[in-house]
Amino acid sequence: MKRIGNIYDKISSLKNLEVADNKARKGKLKSYGVQKHTKIQSENLRKLHEVLEKCEYKTSSYDIFKIYEPKEREIYRLPYYPDRIIHHALMNYLESIWVSIFIKDTYACVKNRGIHSAAKKLKSQLRNHKSETKYCLKMDIKKFYPSIDQSILKTIIRRKIKDKKVLIILDEIIDSVPNGVPIGNYLSQFFANLYLTYFDHWLKETHRVRFYFRYADDIVILSSDKKYLHSLRVIISNYITIKLNLKLKKNWQVFPVDKRGIDFLGYVFFSTHTLIRKSIKRKFCKVYFRLLAKNASEEYIQRRVCAWLGWLKHCDSKNLMTNILKVYMKSNSVFNKPSTFENRGDGTYFYNYNIIESTKQETEDSQPIQSFDYDQIIINGEPTYSKIVSGIVRSNYSSSKEIALINNYNRYLLDNTLSKYHDEYSEYLTYVSNVKQFVKQDCADNAVLIDD
Repeated sequence: MKRIGNIYDKISSLKNLEVADNKARKGKLKSYGVQKHTKIQSENLRKLHEVLEKCEYKTSSYDIFKIYEPKEREIYRLPYYPDRIIHHALMNYLESIWVSIFIKDTYACVKNRGIHSAAKKLKSQLRNHKSETKYCLKMDIKKFYPSIDQSILKTIIRRKIKDKKVLIILDEIIDSVPNGVPIGNYLSQFFANLYLTYFDHWLKETHRVRFYFRYADDIVILSSDKKYLHSLRVIISNYITIKLNLKLKKNWQVFPVDKRGIDFLGYVFFSTHTLIRKSIKRKFCKVYFRLLAKNASEEYIQRRVCAWLGWLKHCDSKNLMTNILKVYMKSNSVFNKPSTFENRGDGTYFYNYNIIESTKQETEDSQPIQSFDYDQIIINGEPTYSKIVSGIVRSNYSSSKEIALINNYNRYLLDNTLSKYHDEYSEYLTYVSNVKQFVKQDCADNAVLIDD
């Protein structure tokens, strides 16, 4: 296999840094880091060029926080300058090199592939090769990103790259965290794909696996033979344990496709049709109903749900919107003023707030329709003042966001030039104060315990 060298000078060139800067800032023009960098853009890029020429780049400190969408993940975020620019500068040259060794059946982080390309290919295989795709082996890797072995990753990188200066900077980025590769790092998605690429080749070339699909660490293999898939799973488990120091999750499955469907990429695939995943459908319906209840304009609704409509285009859910509207029209709950507290009968309560009556006339000839626009949270157990306040605040400020606001405010106290952080924290305090005020009044009016 040909190894690539003599590319560091191209990567570190001022021209490439300018291209990388333009790529990195797409969709982030309003972020503080981009705006700060833009003020002295030319000077920053010149300094970065000098740092790279001297091979003195060191990864900046990470901003680490957690998200819960839907499972808990620890996210590592780097400053826009210089780190994100450097990552894009590297990938301007490395992406084509690495993609050239990826098999065609891996889809994550590969241009012109992605979720819908994978879905299209899977549907085609199920439809055109029904007898050969009766059974599915579905599996994924336990804590994939944090479990990537850094020394193995470096070895894999060296199978294709030999430029010593490029290897030094890649090693520096890999070693910037104690274990694995950080979720949220631009380069990490490419590292992760690269880490499994020789595993892909081993499956396709050594074991002649024909119907194979991989999106990041989610793997689907199809066959006509159920026993073969069970034996293949054992072989795969041994390979990734010994060769890659990884472990399969215990939730792997072998099952008949047409009895259960393949839950993959946000869809459920059968040989005859494809449905959208129930959790995505529920979320879509929830958002859509809320927008209808608020009498949002058609244009605004389309903007908010366009992502879900994109999902619907690639599956057999053409009647979903029609059915949603039928259900909505049968329900008159949005046309009656909701109670502030609603017992759901399962030990939880709805708390409805910001209740505003509105009137909408669909056409000149129709009668005006009165409805109520409101926000809503669910309270576990008997409602109390503190539970309600906490629920409302958390619906708008996650715990990680609250911690970030406090940390940034502390940074402002040390450096008064960071007025942005003072303003953000003041806005947060004002919001909490306003919430407390109207919740206390609602609790008093409805004889709810004020326990603060």
